[in-house]
Amino acid sequence: TNIVGVDQHLVKSVREDIARQPFVSTFDIAQKYGIRYSLVKKILKSLADQGVVDVVLKNRRITVVKAAGA
Repeated sequence: TNIVGVDQHLVKSVREDIARQPFVSTFDIAQKYGIRYSLVKKILKSLADQGVVDVVLKNRRITVVKAAGA
């Protein structure tokens, strides 16, 4: 799914990083790629909707995900 204003190469890189880690938080992704939390949340929501990631923990401040099936 295309997210408005998001480079698909960025989404692919985030997806690959999540696959290599036991879990990843919004903070981890925002710091690594230098992007806003709101954008990270959109990317993670899109990946969760596609079944690429599983949401481990979510509250109003942070989302923690892991690769689906991991």
